Amino acid sequence: MSNHQNKQIRTNMICDNQQNPYTTAQSRIYFNSHIPPPISSNLRPCDSPASSPLRHSRSEQDDEDDFTLVTNKKRRNNDKNAISEYDQDKELLNNYYPNVYKQHQHRSSRFVTAPSTSNPYSNQQNQAFDQQQITMEAARYAQTRLPFPPFIIRFSSGNILEKRVAQEIKNYLKDNFQTDICIANIRRSTLKCQQNDYDFLIYVKDADSFCSLFDKHKWPQQICGENFSFPSTPSFPPQLSLIVKNVDLRINLDEFCADLKAVHTDIHNVIRLKNKFQNCIKLVKIEILSPTSRNEILSDGKLTINGITYDIEEYLAPASVLICSKCMAIGHFKKQCKEINGTCKICGISCPDLRQHSCSLVTATKFNSNNYRYHPANFPPLPNPQRWTTNTNATNSVVTKIDELISSMAKVNISLERIISKNDQYEQFMNDKIKFDEMTSKKLDELITTGNNFKTVITQHQYELITTGNNFKTVITQHQCKITRHENIFTKLIFPILDEISTFLLTINIDKHGGILDADFKVKINRMRAQLDNARLNKEI
Repeated sequence: MSNHQNKQIRTNMICDNQQNPYTTAQSRIYFNSHIPPPISSNLRPCDSPASSPLRHSRSEQDDEDDFTLVTNKKRRNNDKNAISEYDQDKELLNNYYPNVYKQHQHRSSRFVTAPSTSNPYSNQQNQAFDQQQITMEAARYAQTRLPFPPFIIRFSSGNILEKRVAQEIKNYLKDNFQTDICIANIRRSTLKCQQNDYDFLIYVKDADSFCSLFDKHKWPQQICGENFSFPSTPSFPPQLSLIVKNVDLRINLDEFCADLKAVHTDIHNVIRLKNKFQNCIKLVKIEILSPTSRNEILSDGKLTINGITYDIEEYLAPASVLICSKCMAIGHFKKQCKEINGTCKICGISCPDLRQHSCSLVTATKFNSNNYRYHPANFPPLPNPQRWTTNTNATNSVVTKIDELISSMAKVNISLERIISKNDQYEQFMNDKIKFDEMTSKKLDELITTGNNFKTVITQHQYELITTGNNFKTVITQHQCKITRHENIFTKLIFPILDEISTFLLTINIDKHGGILDADFKVKINRMRAQLDNARLNKEI
């Protein structure tokens, strides 16, 4: 292998380390896909670069007759360059792998010694492998993770066993929906419950069981005679998710979701993904409640919506890594941590009491000297290699024309949408105007009818008033005649009679001896006569 190839391998290895802060060079070399069992061929104790009898050292090679040293000057220069590059890479790798992992070296001392080589790059990999080993806690943490999030049901009374809950749910789904579900684990918890409440966390094994339990209509009303509730909904697993690529940002996501559900009725939700700056990107996540439909779509590799074909890929969720909450190191729990001081999550400074620590708010960690936090989003994976044709100019021109055509079609679609919206607005305006004109004409007709009726009523009232006035004049004339007649009767008949009666009474107001019986009688008669005259002349009495 040439120096150029070795340099390229080291560059790729360093880029991989920068891309994922939780993936080291050793884990990418030795544990790319799974954790291998401990055997003598792949394990060696930490900080024990013991020489192996299977390989000869450089000093031993000088004494062997089968090997001849090359004394070429050009070869010596290449060896010096390779060694200098190795030293630089070693210094760079030492920055990536801190000394905090040396506390776990005693746990790896039970491993046997692996064969060593004289290649400096192999020694570099072995030294990096010696510096950090996958601990028992990290392996157990990775192997005991359940594949699907739990379904949480909450009870407020009773004392039900876990086995009875699992068995009753299985029997109910089998009897009513002819569905067999596989429950991987079920446990009881009171961590987030109030008094007398308790939760059951139900973990399923496969995607079919998750889809069956995700529909709340398939759950029984009661379990073991007790009512229950769902305090939360489980997050959707990546095993039932897909990624649609190159979805234009100008596409309405609601319409896109409706079109997708019209083609595939098993789709649960459609979400547009965002980058680390919370900006929308051209990737859309599809959550589907059918493993069969998901596998069919993945096997096709494409999805056609509204005449546009989109590429489909499998959704890969971010990996969970065991990190100590005390020293922020990878590979062990807080209970197994041997660090005395705690480490700040932001600035990476160790101090005895984090409650009294004043953070500098500078984003840094104890694993890198730069004031920068590595994140997988900063280093997206490289695209797959493409096979270029010989006629690249023609291909580029065709691609450019296609892009221009697509952009022009998008602009035409936008213009058509604007015209359609304006036309709809104009039609709505005309419909509203016609309705308003009809309402106005109806109101005018009602006003005219009301005016005519009012005129008729006024004419009738005028006629009645005239008739009543004439009748009233006649009645007044009759009353005046009666008053004149009565006045004549009083003046010419009654008053003279009263005068004669009063004169007669005065003449008989004398006793036997010729004296007056009532001295005031004449005065009273005269006063009454005067009062009658005043009443007849409308004077005060």
